[in-house]
Amino acid sequence: MLFEGQDFEATVINSAGQASRHPEVSVSARQELDRKMVSSGSPYEGSIGFSRAVRMGSFIAVGGTAPILAESTEQIEQWSVYEQAHLCLQIVAKAVGDAGGALENVVRTRIMLTDMSQWREAARARSCCYRIH
Repeated sequence: MLFEGQDFEATVINSAGQASRHPEVSVSARQELDRKMVSSGSPYEGSIGFSRAVRMGSFIAVGGTAPILAESTEQIEQWSVYEQAHLCLQIVAKAVGDAGGALENVVRTRIMLTDMSQWREAARARSCCYRIH
């Protein structure tokens, strides 16, 4: 296995461009190279090279998600911003779960809007999924 038995440590670059080493966040190469792919079901995954989510060690990264229903021909472009955002977040929640995580462990989300005046509806959808209890 590539890098088997070697350790890595984090190097952080601050805003002044100075690097500092952090051996306390070392991860073994074996853990770093253990990868779990979560499929989106898209027929383009292989040719384009993407997955809905990837788990490496204890980290899960979820790819960009659009409000697309795989098994439906429903016209989602007629849906409200809230409905579209809610569907995207449901897709993300499933991917995180399939990768072995939980929404309680999510530390960052990004929502892209074509009309910023609709941000409250997207935020309302997000708060339904990620509300801190």
